[in-house]
Amino acid sequence: MAKMVGDERPGRRALRGQSIVELALLLPVLLMLVLGALDLGRAFYYAAAVANATRVGAQYAIDPAIPQADIKQAIVNEASPYLTLDPSRITFTTAGWADGNDLTVNVSYDFRFLIPLAGRFWSNPLTMHYTSIVRFD
Repeated sequence: MAKMVGDERPGRRALRGQSIVELALLLPVLLMLVLGALDLGRAFYYAAAVANATRVGAQYAIDPAIPQADIKQAIVNEASPYLTLDPSRITFTTAGWADGNDLTVNVSYDFRFLIPLAGRFWSNPLTMHYTSIVRFD
């Protein structure tokens, strides 16, 4: 059987080399996408944990008999073991413990991204601020 000109197909070895090159080019991109998705999931999870801790702190703070140090500790305990809140970044604001007044609890947390590219799109660390307001009745 006669061979036609231009009918040379690359052998298995050449195709295997092409696959390795394609993998080497695409693997870093795919890895960054997967790690970025995981980091974004972590950010939302931590945001929910801080928001929940802020609400718990507001519920505790409504009682004027509870000292602020105990309220801050309750907020820190609510957020742990998932994240560690700094008690110095928890603040309370109120015009007084009287009917009709508002009590505001503010909590801040610095979230650090795992992938270095996230710093190009968001500040790293990303500061999360949460506020919970409770009205005295």
